[in-house]
Amino acid sequence: MIEPLTALGLAANIVQLVEFGARVIDAGREIASQGSTQEQRHLKRLAAETSSICDQIKRQERQVIGRSRFSAQDGSTFASLATQTKSVANNLDELLARLEVNAEDETEGPPTKRQRVSSSRVARKLLRGIWDDKEIKGLKSRMLDLQRQLLLELANNQR
Repeated sequence: MIEPLTALGLAANIVQLVEFGARVIDAGREIASQGSTQEQRHLKRLAAETSSICDQIKRQERQVIGRSRFSAQDGSTFASLATQTKSVANNLDELLARLEVNAEDETEGPPTKRQRVSSSRVARKLLRGIWDDKEIKGLKSRMLDLQRQLLLELANNQR
């Protein structure tokens, strides 16, 4: 006979396994129909926007520094932060691009209903996404931290 606490622990583990399986199946369906998960698409847009903003900062660096209380040292720190942020955003974008599933005929964008994506390709990308999840979260966190630092630097040095 199983002790009550052991039975409860076993039941909890089974529920976790079923929940994980359901999430994997849902993600697989979404990848097959859209090419990536909603979260991956959101992070890809966020990384692209961040990279674009950092490009604008670099192009307008002298104007931004001229309109603020940036010293030469602060200005180079601000530019360095923008460069670091862009680098992390690009790394995140590249990692997410590797997780996208394209249609069999290698056309751009998510597959249409007429185009078939093999289940083995979806499974490989899904497993790769699970495997890379920690790295994705790390890059996302780093990118958001750098964004906050940029905003603080800019706010601190405004006239």
